[in-house]
Amino acid sequence: MDAPRRIKVKYFVQEPAAVDLPAFTPIFHRWIQEEQVEGLPLDVADYAHVVDGPGILLIGHEADYSIDMAGGRPGLVYDHKREWASDSLPDRLRTVFGRALKGCQLVESEEALGGRLRFSPGEAELSFVDRLRTPNQPGVYDGLVAEVHSVLDELYGPNGYTLARTNEDERRLLTIHIRANASPPLVDLAKRLSY
Repeated sequence: MDAPRRIKVKYFVQEPAAVDLPAFTPIFHRWIQEEQVEGLPLDVADYAHVVDGPGILLIGHEADYSIDMAGGRPGLVYDHKREWASDSLPDRLRTVFGRALKGCQLVESEEALGGRLRFSPGEAELSFVDRLRTPNQPGVYDGLVAEVHSVLDELYGPNGYTLARTNEDERRLLTIHIRANASPPLVDLAKRLSY
């Protein structure tokens, strides 16, 4: 099987009430101006009016960042769409997790947020967005899970986490919920990946 082309990961905020969506429009614009994130960021879109929607998006050529409100659980999403440096799924997963963790660090260090927003680095959702290449089926999940484990072992240590498919509805994305048994600080997690 070819490596999935579109992969996203979401890290959840610790205190949902601390999320101030309008604050992210100028933050993401500044990230573009100051080249705070890798790739080619292009624009910011505001979907704050959509209940349980994508929130505020930093749209890029290769990838998007967003403060996402889906499922009633706010979090930072990194959604890699194209132009991978490697054909290897573990390498692609390292990129996705590494950039998501860096995004979380950037948000936590934002002066405009005054340290109010923190992430739970021990809980994430990994989604495979290309439904043609990675349909939400048990056989596809079984085929991906060993490579997912290889990267999560680097992050959380062997047997340091649990995985579960979030749903079995074939109309939905193949999404894996990740929960670490114990989670080191964001900065330590980001250093564990070479991407």
